Amino acid sequence: MVQLCVTFGFILMLDCRLIADLQKIASLDILTGALNRRRLDEEGNRLWARSRRTGDVLAIMMIGVDHFIRLSVKAELRRQTTSCENIF
Repeated sequence: MVQLCVTFGFILMLDCRLIADLQKIASLDILTGALNRRRLDEEGNRLWARSRRTGDVLAIMMIGVDHFIRLSVKAELRRQTTSCENIF
């Protein structure tokens, strides 16, 4: 019975860890490592609520990157090329 409880606890621990890892992966842009739009919205709402609650000032800076798609495609091609060179 003890072994069953330990095994079940271990499985629950792994499940929680996998869920946390999946949430982290799902909230990041794979190419840049920046927060994705959904996560930015969640984080913005959390920070806005905290600033209203505490009375702190909240500053927001947005940077528009023109031609980001072209830059990201070049970066991805460079990464894939490097991966292929390591194979051969």
